Amino acid sequence: MKKTNHRSGGSILEVVIATTLISMGVIAALSLTNQSQKSSNYAKTLDAATAYNNQAADYLRNQKNQLGYATLAEMFTADSSGGVAHYCLVTLPADTTSFLALNPSSCSEIDLLQGTSFKRDLEVNTSSSGTGILPITITTSWSDSALRSAVLKMELSQWK
Repeated sequence: MKKTNHRSGGSILEVVIATTLISMGVIAALSLTNQSQKSSNYAKTLDAATAYNNQAADYLRNQKNQLGYATLAEMFTADSSGGVAHYCLVTLPADTTSFLALNPSSCSEIDLLQGTSFKRDLEVNTSSSGTGILPITITTSWSDSALRSAVLKMELSQWK
């Protein structure tokens, strides 16, 4: 009678290979989860920045309706340098008098919207104000792993 040698279980090599494959799968799943979280955070931040841009755009339209196109064009032209006026909108002025008293300047690193990490810049191209159109760019920017921004371009016209 022949004697057979039966081994139960696997060799240490098989265990190492199986552990490696399982580890690679777990690492891949964690990496996808991390990337998904980063994308979700970016989307939330971009949404907030877009809301700040829309808030400023609505505010400017309201100022045009209250003051008139000619007053806005005159203010922006007087504040412009090289056909462009820059403003840092840390807060939106409470009334038309405060709006007309805005000082032209770009935002510095410390000019953040209250309680946020956002900076909101307003750029008005005054070179075409005589044609009845003021091209405006509102940029809300923030820094996470890189400098990011949401940009809204609009035009204010002398027509309603």
